[in-house]
Amino acid sequence: MTAEDDVNFAKARVKIRYRQAAQKLRKLLRRTRGVSSDLMGAIQNEYYWFSNQPYKQYKLGFLEVLKGNKRGGYYSQGVGAVQLAKAYAEKKNKKLALRWAKKSELAWIEFFKINSKWHNSYLFYARALGYQGRIKEADKALFKAAKLAGKSKNWNVISFERKQITKIYKIFELKT
Repeated sequence: MTAEDDVNFAKARVKIRYRQAAQKLRKLLRRTRGVSSDLMGAIQNEYYWFSNQPYKQYKLGFLEVLKGNKRGGYYSQGVGAVQLAKAYAEKKNKKLALRWAKKSELAWIEFFKINSKWHNSYLFYARALGYQGRIKEADKALFKAAKLAGKSKNWNVISFERKQITKIYKIFELKT
């Protein structure tokens, strides 16, 4: 909970909160050896998110799927891949940005076969679609997230996500 909701914070504050969360999770990882594989995977997923290690998060997802934890595995893959797409877009590497956005989309499609009711997953799915220039589909995913979260289409998270998608997409107008 240290850094989970970062929508209304300045970038500097988000960075501090993420660093604090990563430190707490690192300590927790050391103390939880021997817990269930699914729980360990979930903690590692959060650690990679808050410590900004999207490739490790993506790779963790593959390992989790191989272990039979498809829900957690596809979630990690989807989040890690979309964060890699964003990073490559910010470096103006259109080819890799689109490749990772597509990988994220495919992971989310598999995730939704297992769990189509988790609102947060649709926020990342929207990013994957939006980074590919599929803005109308991204908006549908955002509105589905709001509906599943019990929020209106005016939910502040929707406008925040839409701005993030537009910012990345406009770097060089990612088009499929």
